[in-house]
Amino acid sequence: WNRWTFGDLDPESTQWADSVVFFMQARSLRLRPPLTPQRFVQELESRRQRARLKDYPLFSNEKDNEEVPKLYEDIYSQLIHSSKLAYENADWSDEEVVLLVEVIARCDRLEKLVLNNNRISLQGASEIAKLIPSLPTLKLLALSGNPLCRDPQATDLLRLVWMREKKPMRNLML
Repeated sequence: WNRWTFGDLDPESTQWADSVVFFMQARSLRLRPPLTPQRFVQELESRRQRARLKDYPLFSNEKDNEEVPKLYEDIYSQLIHSSKLAYENADWSDEEVVLLVEVIARCDRLEKLVLNNNRISLQGASEIAKLIPSLPTLKLLALSGNPLCRDPQATDLLRLVWMREKKPMRNLML
């Protein structure tokens, strides 16, 4: 994943002697889960309020207030037709899984969901388990490296639902 933020980067600055030093100053950006269009609009409104407190507009071009949500809806419609979603090492907890599940519930072609090496525990496992029956095309679920893998209640729940839906056990990776 290419997740970098340069914060207050001044492109005119000469403080970095070379590209290695430049990238060492960059911070890894925490990946956020995709949102439904409704949640995206809520997030924009929250950011608009924060920007207003600083006397800034959310967008410099007023038309973007209408265009950005429309563009997001276009991207969202492509996302929900994906056959594979992979969010490994995203540092997600159960809270992010709740947001992700809202999106995945609309995925009509999802075959592979990869969430390895996050911070998902029993609550997130429960949310995913509730979702499995509504995803008939899902063939692979990868959750290795999450705290839920050390919780027998979570792993038993996922295995039970996976088996009940007649999905191949070898494709449930815990």
